[in-house]
Amino acid sequence: MRQNLQLTEQQRSFDPSQRRISATDAKGKILNCNDVFKATSGFTRKELIDSQHNIIRHPGMQPHVYEHMWRCLKAKKSWMGIVKNCCKIDDQYWVDAHITPTFNKAG
Repeated sequence: MRQNLQLTEQQRSFDPSQRRISATDAKGKILNCNDVFKATSGFTRKELIDSQHNIIRHPGMQPHVYEHMWRCLKAKKSWMGIVKNCCKIDDQYWVDAHITPTFNKAG
């Protein structure tokens, strides 16, 4: 069970050239992520791989944002939006998310 900790309320800037990249299956299970994604989230690779991507979802995000995102992805369309995520230590961070569905031969 995840324990809620106090926010540190520290501001950090991230190098915009360092992209946080993760790959999931059609149900949102994390299949892979890069080191920048891992470092930003505060989770280890072992904690992230095979976990649902919502492990970093901030509870303050409106559900309709994710509903719209999933509608786009299921329609084989890309989605872009500003998303608030939550680190392992319950700090928050914002990302300008660009999500593109990819498909195998089966679709």
